[in-house]
Amino acid sequence: MRDKNNANINRRRMAMFRRFVNDLELREANLLGRRYTWSNGCDPPTLERLDRWFSSLDWDALHPTASLSALSSSLSDHAPLLMSTAVDYRCKRRFTFESFWVKLDGFQEAVAASWGAAIAVHADPLRRLDLKLRRVARDLQRWSARRVGNIRDQILVANEVIRQLDRAQDHRTLEAPEMALRRGLKRRVLGIAS
Repeated sequence: MRDKNNANINRRRMAMFRRFVNDLELREANLLGRRYTWSNGCDPPTLERLDRWFSSLDWDALHPTASLSALSSSLSDHAPLLMSTAVDYRCKRRFTFESFWVKLDGFQEAVAASWGAAIAVHADPLRRLDLKLRRVARDLQRWSARRVGNIRDQILVANEVIRQLDRAQDHRTLEAPEMALRRGLKRRVLGIAS
């Protein structure tokens, strides 16, 4: 009896959702390159399309070249959706301090060496501080490139391989080495992210 009641409740909720979508005249975006957005990760996997994107007619008119794609499922059992509106914002790349740097050997020494290096004498103490901070930022980026390589590139490559395996899984069962590679890459991305 409880299952029948739950099924009725779920049907009513879906009907309410459909009415809501129809009343607002929302349109579901087509997902490019993927059929499924969720996997239970088992062998064989259960694959479902759980995640969706809806937009209004006004939004569609503002973004006629928008496209929806699924990203790598490296951090979850869901594939995050990326709505690309093809807007091109170009800006100067800013310094980003990576919190994991402080845990690496040689970090303190790199900061101390950069901070302690001589700079041109300026009467303005704020200008001296600005020059020191800029130099430390530049030197930390160089130190990081030598010490750990580009973590973002490593994550991007791992995410792309996971995304390709996710796409393959949409159409066929992954072979054991592919499943092992996918699991290993997901662990690596989670490790880097933590």
